[in-house]
Amino acid sequence: DHQAQGEFFDILTQDPLTGLGQRRVFEQSLEQEIVRSARRGRTFVLAIVGVDEMSRLNREWGKHVGDEVLKQVAKALKAGLRAEDLTARHAGDQFSALLPETTREEAEPILNAVRSAVANVEFFVQGQSRQVTVSIGAIEYNSDVKNAGDAIDRVEKKQLAAREGGRNRVMF
Repeated sequence: DHQAQGEFFDILTQDPLTGLGQRRVFEQSLEQEIVRSARRGRTFVLAIVGVDEMSRLNREWGKHVGDEVLKQVAKALKAGLRAEDLTARHAGDQFSALLPETTREEAEPILNAVRSAVANVEFFVQGQSRQVTVSIGAIEYNSDVKNAGDAIDRVEKKQLAAREGGRNRVMF
């Protein structure tokens, strides 16, 4: 049955909580983008979006609220990026974004808009309004990037630097 095949495909390729792509599928697309960009002399931006202080949020607000935070961050990410951009759940509190044929100068306002949109979402916990922030690490592709693993290592370091540099920021 065709519908059952489609549902099975979604289970294999999508994160069940956020509806974004799964990391494995994203990394395959990233590998293809590296090859394409190298061949055509083009660039792209790879970003990792991490929810700030997620462990504390889960501890203080409860895991059910933490799950809602992840859903809302995924929603803001999808809404803030362009149709041709790819997104995925990277790890527990992290998301990946691939912006093809995009320079740092083009990506920076897009990523800052996503960061700002997340900071403006209100979560009501036990009758109180709460907000969360994200720290975004990003790299612009260049020919020094060997493969998807290398690109991800580089962007994860940028995301950690954004977090350690005060949170709620984009760092290239």
